[in-house]
Amino acid sequence: MVYDYGKYLKGVFMRYLSRGRSILLSGICLTLHTSAATSEPELIATCGASKGYSYYVEGGLIPKESAGYQEDGISRGSIQLLLDGNEADIVQIDGTDTRRSAKDEGGSVLPVVNGSNIAVLVLYQGVVENYVFRMNTSEVTWSKSTFGYSLDKHSVLRAPCVFE
Repeated sequence: MVYDYGKYLKGVFMRYLSRGRSILLSGICLTLHTSAATSEPELIATCGASKGYSYYVEGGLIPKESAGYQEDGISRGSIQLLLDGNEADIVQIDGTDTRRSAKDEGGSVLPVVNGSNIAVLVLYQGVVENYVFRMNTSEVTWSKSTFGYSLDKHSVLRAPCVFE
């Protein structure tokens, strides 16, 4: 069974609008409507350097003495949230300005809105990414798990964001 997430998101937006919950949500809906009409992805957020922690799993490239928690981060690069109609995309830009779109890389991208937060789940073969864009605090908290590779790890990070 294929679930129509676009229809789901539209329903979520309409429920919030009908209750008069948030002007910010109205702006998101207007953005969704505008980008659907133009078929151009709309930049919603750009987030900077990420800081946090990773847990490295013993095995593959990780010897027993290196396994465990370590401070981690991405000092050069950014994360962007794009909306195109009822669909979302996450674009990672690394320190060499190389852009990597989750959708273009074959990831399944599933957005969910809850109040002023937009969560995006990205699934690849052997990789799970979870982003929560928090408009009220101008940040994204995100995690990435890799498994079944020579470097298995789970990371939890935070980055400051600018919302368009």
